[in-house]
Amino acid sequence: MKEPKYTKQGFTLTEILIVVGLITMIGIIVPIFNSNTLHKESFEAEIEKITDLLFKARHNSQNNINQSKHGVFIQNEGYTLFEGNSFALSEPQNNIFIKSEYPIQIATTSIVEIIFNESSAEVTNKGEIMVTDKFTNKVVSIKINHEGQINY
Repeated sequence: MKEPKYTKQGFTLTEILIVVGLITMIGIIVPIFNSNTLHKESFEAEIEKITDLLFKARHNSQNNINQSKHGVFIQNEGYTLFEGNSFALSEPQNNIFIKSEYPIQIATTSIVEIIFNESSAEVTNKGEIMVTDKFTNKVVSIKINHEGQINY
């Protein structure tokens, strides 16, 4: 009777080490890409918050809501939608504050108070808002012309 030949079963140590090395490399690379994507999406969401509030203030002014001017006051920690001639003179109970969920920096040269005139929605303080992502240093410019048009 012939004895069966020894057959190879399982994996060699080299094959196992290669697979473990590849899995480790993938485990290191994937979070780096996900982190950058998360920062990018979070920054874009902050820009959307600012522009949405600007559009809302312009809309309220164009429709002459409460026969008043409407505006947005922008700070690093959040954004306030207000009614009246200025943020300082607005009634706090009528203001809507939206907290910034992502660390941004508003340039000191930016306009931080944008006020849309009732009915026409024109602005007297045209200019731009420079927003910088504190993690990636990406800068986005939101421009508002004298007619109240918002571009970003």
